[in-house]
Amino acid sequence: ISRYPVDPYDRVWIPWADPKEWTEISTTRQVQSDDDDYEVPSAVMQTAVTPLNASKNLEISWDPVPQPRNPSPGYFIVMHFSELQILPSSAVRQFYVSINGMALNMTAAKLYYHGTAVISNVKPYRYDKFNISLHATTNSTLPPIINAIELFSVMPTSILGTDSQDVSATVAIKDKYHVQKNWMGDPCIPKTIAWERMMCSYTIAKTPRIISINLSFSGLNGYISSSFANLKALQYLYVQSSGSVLVFIW
Repeated sequence: ISRYPVDPYDRVWIPWADPKEWTEISTTRQVQSDDDDYEVPSAVMQTAVTPLNASKNLEISWDPVPQPRNPSPGYFIVMHFSELQILPSSAVRQFYVSINGMALNMTAAKLYYHGTAVISNVKPYRYDKFNISLHATTNSTLPPIINAIELFSVMPTSILGTDSQDVSATVAIKDKYHVQKNWMGDPCIPKTIAWERMMCSYTIAKTPRIISINLSFSGLNGYISSSFANLKALQYLYVQSSGSVLVFIW
C-alpha cells in the first residue's frame, strides 16, 4: 500500500492483482510527468498490468458499497497509463476504454515510454456494478495496459465547510511541524473522514469549528506556532512526549 509521504495528498493506493487473468510489468525508473495534474506518485506508476492472454481484453470489475446517506453515489473513475518498456519500432499498443459498454475515448490511447496519460468519465456514473474494459485496436500488436485507477465518489455539498480561518491556521500548523497524518481536504467535513486527532463542533446553520487538537507523539520541536492563536474556537491542545503530558486549555 502506498500513501503519505509517498503521496503528498495521502491518497491510499492499494495493489490489485488477478494472477489468473493479468500479468504484471514493472520498472525501477522514475515514471512521472510535469504535466500530470493528478500527481500520481512514481512508485504507483512503476507497475502495470496487461492481460495474461494477449488476445483478450483487460477487464476490471467492482461493486460499489452503498453509503447510508447516499445509497447510489455517482463515481468518477480516473485511469492512469504509462508505457514501461522500450518497444521495438514495429510494435503498436493502442486501445479503447469503456465502462459498462460506454466508450470513454473516441481516439485510441497511445502511450509513450515513461510518459503518463489519463482517461476518465466527464460526468458521474451510477451503477450497481462497474465493468471497465480495455480492448486493443485492430492494428495493435500489443495488449492494453493500465497502471493505476482512482475512484472519486460524489458527495452532497449542502453541508457547510469548516471555518476558513480554522482551515488556514491548521494548514499553517501542518506545514510548520510537517504533520504526517491524514490532514488533507476539509478538516471537519465530512465527519466520517475528519482529520485524525482533531475534534470539531457542529452546529446547525453554522460552519464547523475546531475545538481540540491532539499532537502527542508527533515528533514536534521548536516553539509553539502563532497559528494556534488563530483557532478562535480551540479549547484543548494536547502535546505528549517521553512520558510527559502538556494540556493547553484556552
